[in-house]
Amino acid sequence: METDEELLQDISFPVYKRVMTLLHLREEPNRPGRKRTLTIDPEELDAALKRDKAPL
Repeated sequence: METDEELLQDISFPVYKRVMTLLHLREEPNRPGRKRTLTIDPEELDAALKRDKAPL
């Protein structure tokens, strides 16, 4: 997973905002050499992670 962030300006200390998350998928066994990368909205990723941690 790879995350791009941008520095927010006009703040007295460094603050970064996540703007994009890339998820690199493994090669499929039946398609060697073919890799995929998905762009995921950071807010949707956070929501999905919270759902995964919630008790059933």
